[in-house]
Amino acid sequence: MLSTLSKETLDLLLVATSASTLLLAAACVFLWQRNKTLQADCEAERGIDPLTGTWNRVRFMELAEKQINHVQRTGRSAALMIIDLDHCQKINEQYGHHAGDLAVQYLARCAQSCVRDYDLLGRYSGEELAMLLPDTSQEGANAVASRLRDAIAEQQVVTPKNEKFLITVSIGLSVLVDEIHTLEDILLAADIALTSAKTQGHNRTVFQRV
Repeated sequence: MLSTLSKETLDLLLVATSASTLLLAAACVFLWQRNKTLQADCEAERGIDPLTGTWNRVRFMELAEKQINHVQRTGRSAALMIIDLDHCQKINEQYGHHAGDLAVQYLARCAQSCVRDYDLLGRYSGEELAMLLPDTSQEGANAVASRLRDAIAEQQVVTPKNEKFLITVSIGLSVLVDEIHTLEDILLAADIALTSAKTQGHNRTVFQRV
């Protein structure tokens, strides 16, 4: 039957087929992007950070506030760490921003492997995680920080271009032992400790009293 069609008709059929294929491809891309957007919206509603799979900052702060209130009512202690990826800007400049995201994801996986079921872990800012450890002393929190840094050092981050690099972290640590102090107090102390850790040369844990 095709042999009886004119060249002009065949050309039109070819154009129509190509246009249909393009429209189908465009529809598939649109649906994929729409699905990703809906997934991100659902994760945000549940308080999940889409990059790391940990709590986002808003949800972390809500849960941490409740946890702090609970340990204070029962006369227990809690430790808090702010964990910062060292030299993130250099990683972005040398390997690209996607590599920086991979490094943050790797950091989050290592941190998740070090926490208990009732500990809290969230993305505090771009390359920072916050970890709240109920019923944990300064000594216990230092042990967790040490395990985390050891876990991070076990393997390299690998980019899609097969570029490999190691990462380190600086950790600011504080412990809440007095019922008069608030979540903001312990966060401020941990942030001061983190600044000190980075000033002292990165790749270390520093403690600051509330």
